[in-house]
Amino acid sequence: MRANRSAIDALELPTGTKGERAAALASTRVLAPLLKHRSAVRLRVEGGDDSDVVEVPRPLLKPILGLMMQFADGNPVRMIPLNAELTTQEAADLLNVSRPHLVRLLERGDIPHRLVGTHRRVRFSDVVDYRRRQEAKRRGALDELVSLSQKMGLY
Repeated sequence: MRANRSAIDALELPTGTKGERAAALASTRVLAPLLKHRSAVRLRVEGGDDSDVVEVPRPLLKPILGLMMQFADGNPVRMIPLNAELTTQEAADLLNVSRPHLVRLLERGDIPHRLVGTHRRVRFSDVVDYRRRQEAKRRGALDELVSLSQKMGLY
């Protein structure tokens, strides 16, 4: 049976109950050693009266484990495909800025976008790239401030 892709594309994982988080933590302890395998891993999946063996491709094992670890820690998680298109409000929320500020960033060309009718759409990967560039600028500015304060004997 094929999974419903639209339900998977917009996956939001809530924090879960204490028992679910404990089960996720126990599962990570079993799965973590499997990361050293060079090939796909086979897992037995049991539910109700059914059981089956599934093959998990090697590149998927680490993200699955990371997802389970976040869940075990009680952190809500949202999975978004890198090629997903966001509304300006969704992109602004991800950057923790106002929508008008995001629109100015788009109009200045800081973040690529496209128009769908009169609505702007922004690729998630472009929002992530912008955030990484901004974080690198902030780190550089902070390093420069630390260097200057050390030269001036303030630190």
